[in-house]
Amino acid sequence: MADSAVSSDSGSIADRFIKSPPSGAPLANEGEPAPQDGGLSLAQLRSMLWRQKSLVIVLTAVALIAGLIFTLLATPQYTSQATVVVENESLNVNGDPQFTRGIAAAETQRYLETQRKIIESRNLALVVVDVLGLAGNERFLAIYGLDEMPAALGEGEAETARRMLAAQVLQNNVTMEFEINSRVGTIGFTTADPILASQIVNGYAASYVAENVRAESDTNAYARGLLQRQIAEGQAKLQETERKALVYARNNGLVDADGGIADGGSEAGPAPNTSITTASLSQINSGYVQAQQDRILAEQRWNAARRVDPLSLPQARDSTVIQGLLAQRAAAQGELDQLRQRYVDAAPEVMQAQARLDAVESQLAEAGSKLRESIRQEYLTAREQERQLGAARAQYADDTLEEQGRRVEFNLLNREAQTMRETLAELQRRLGILNRTSDTAANNIRILDQADPAGVMTSPNLLRNMLMSLMLGLFVGGGLAIVREAFDDTLYSPQDAEKKLALPLLGSTPYLADVSSEEMDDMHSDINEAYFAIRSSVDFATGGKQKKSIQVTSCRPAEGKSTTSVALARDFARIGRRTLLIDADFRKPQLHKSLGVSADKGFVDALMNEASIADVTQSLPQTGLDFIPLGTLPPNPAQLLASDVLRDFLEQLQAKYDVVIVDSAPVMGLADAPVLSGLVDHTLLVLEAGRIKTGQARQAVRRLRESGANMAGFVLTKYDQAKAGDEDYYYYYSYSYGNRGQE
Repeated sequence: MADSAVSSDSGSIADRFIKSPPSGAPLANEGEPAPQDGGLSLAQLRSMLWRQKSLVIVLTAVALIAGLIFTLLATPQYTSQATVVVENESLNVNGDPQFTRGIAAAETQRYLETQRKIIESRNLALVVVDVLGLAGNERFLAIYGLDEMPAALGEGEAETARRMLAAQVLQNNVTMEFEINSRVGTIGFTTADPILASQIVNGYAASYVAENVRAESDTNAYARGLLQRQIAEGQAKLQETERKALVYARNNGLVDADGGIADGGSEAGPAPNTSITTASLSQINSGYVQAQQDRILAEQRWNAARRVDPLSLPQARDSTVIQGLLAQRAAAQGELDQLRQRYVDAAPEVMQAQARLDAVESQLAEAGSKLRESIRQEYLTAREQERQLGAARAQYADDTLEEQGRRVEFNLLNREAQTMRETLAELQRRLGILNRTSDTAANNIRILDQADPAGVMTSPNLLRNMLMSLMLGLFVGGGLAIVREAFDDTLYSPQDAEKKLALPLLGSTPYLADVSSEEMDDMHSDINEAYFAIRSSVDFATGGKQKKSIQVTSCRPAEGKSTTSVALARDFARIGRRTLLIDADFRKPQLHKSLGVSADKGFVDALMNEASIADVTQSLPQTGLDFIPLGTLPPNPAQLLASDVLRDFLEQLQAKYDVVIVDSAPVMGLADAPVLSGLVDHTLLVLEAGRIKTGQARQAVRRLRESGANMAGFVLTKYDQAKAGDEDYYYYYSYSYGNRGQE
């Protein structure tokens, strides 16, 4: 209910970002900001502006009035505009059509920005001044205050100064904007004369196009002269380089394979640079590779011939002599076999056949030996040839390496000459194209629409000026409101007070312009519901049903202390507790007036033994509680409070009643409340939201604690949700119990 948790803070802006100590922690010294966490919420900002609404409204009204006066007194300004088309292509500097192409998409914005800078340049402004004769235009000079020049300037100096100042005026007022995704640019100029504005804009457009054509022509002329100089220099360098290459080749004996002295070639291309030594090495290297292959094959044949019968070699099959001997051996063997079938081995016929067979075998063995020897000789010959070619190859390789060392410088000269030939050919090609196209170069800028002589009045704009004034007033007013809030440490919300004071929050009451007796008597009113919740919190914080004495005090007068005392006493009595309410405000007693009873005798009279407790106690049947008014105002309250009589008196009352509520004087500037706080069981501090300062509340709590007070907590009265910026707290106060008209 009223002591529910809240969701937002209030207080000074500086405190929003400083963390506060938890409940029960020691308080900081006065003037030191209590830390808090979090920042400004939207609700807090709204409530802050609501609290400072007077300042914001006044400053906003002043800004609106100033804006209106400025608008009414301002000189009308007219704006004329002309449009031009800027083709998105690069300038053809070398005259080569292959370079006339659209700029890359990534470079388009940069190219158009360059054109805008050209429009705003001083050079183009001077051209427009000269074309339109603005340095002598009386209307133009009068508008911008250039008709009167210092008398110290001579005729020529004054004319020059007017021209430069007129150009500066054009620079400061001309604009060029490009539409999004378009190459159409809008040139604008604003001045007090619509006709003059259109003349200047049209002059800018025409001069812009003319200057672009002239710039392209100048670029082509410069490129032509540059190319001609480069060609002449290139030809001279090429001739010198070719001469150096020829002299070097002759001095170092660099002869090509065709029998000529090595040279740098001609324009048709480089000459062959293969020398005799290099060509010989190439031939010998080829022969060496072939000899190496032949030796390998011969070695393989020789290795095979050494391991097998020569007659089984492939070469034996290809030999007619060996094949003939093999045939003879077969015939002799066949004849011998037949004779042995008819005769004995000692027969003359058999012996003759055997002799013939042996002769053939001898011939075959000799033929096989010769075949093997021939294979061996082929291997030895191949090996010797490989050795000789290898030696020659090594010799020519050394000669070639030595010659290549001499050719390094020559090759460098040769390559330099070839590069010069290619560069010279490219320069001559570009010069030819530039000569053919220089008179037909296209302009990539053209005028689309010229300016209307009537122009458009663009200022003063009443609506725009008033909106700007409104924004300025709100901005300045809001800024000053924030500054004021930054130095305001007033307590606005329950949570804010709880964090800064490190005291338990026992509840709060809603803001009411005037708490009437009808509101207090209505059990379902917002204020009663709040006090009922506060009574529950107080009862819980002070030990429940235990007997207790509670002092109710405040920092300053008129914070709701007495109303809270009456409401708590009444609510305790309603739940069946024997309750006594004592008016102990020795400075300004008010409870008897609120309750409508007599105050002839009371608390002071009993303390001074001029009356008994029964004599000063008044029963209030309508509320069910007993009440002791202050009675006679004491001449010296401090002396009365310091006596032991007060302690004994309170102990007698606590023995008789369940709850004794003492309404004391405010804490600030008086000793009454601190002294009483040491004589009662609990002390309750009442604070008014939106009025009490953090430093005052902290000082009050410190004084009470230093006097031995047992702080039960605090109650925040007159809490205004709008001022505190709390969106959730007390949202239920708009809720009512049924239809009161039917109750």
